[in-house]
Amino acid sequence: MRIFTYLSDKDLFKEIYKNQLAKRLLNAKSASDDAEKSMISKLKMQCGATFTQHMEGMMNDLAQSGDQEGDYSTKKYKEFLKKAGADGAEIPTVDFNVKVLTGGNWPSYKQYNEMTLPSEMEKSVHSFDEFHTKVNVSRKLTWSHSQGTAIVKGTFGEGKKKSTFDINVTTLQAVAFMLFQDGVELG
Repeated sequence: MRIFTYLSDKDLFKEIYKNQLAKRLLNAKSASDDAEKSMISKLKMQCGATFTQHMEGMMNDLAQSGDQEGDYSTKKYKEFLKKAGADGAEIPTVDFNVKVLTGGNWPSYKQYNEMTLPSEMEKSVHSFDEFHTKVNVSRKLTWSHSQGTAIVKGTFGEGKKKSTFDINVTTLQAVAFMLFQDGVELG
């Protein structure tokens, strides 16, 4: 905090810190939530509540998203899918986890509006849209595929040299990998 007091452009620091905090939080790379909250509270004491309101909002969004009893909890989504399956609806085959965030708190990210998701991924997105509509009719859901990640299982080689790998990739990379499933080759 001593170094912070010597900065001449505190707003620039705020934007850079907010972007880096968002990356750490979304990718679960933060050392601890307590350390993040401590830094935010120190910034709040130094610069005021308006300086840190979006950072506090990001922390609250993730706390609510991770809440086991919250409106958008994975548990409630799985219950929704189970009920939908019992009613005859097609259940997505992709294991899917969503974080519902308040757009105003987070940095703006590139939107891939022209990207067509593979049918397996599209079913998951559609089912969560239905779930979200049931939970909260008044709020619009916007998908930020640029911040998503996926674990793709790839099998490479033939015979005894055949190996299977789990590859952690971005959503865009997962879409590209899906083009190669079933041994399809692109020339």
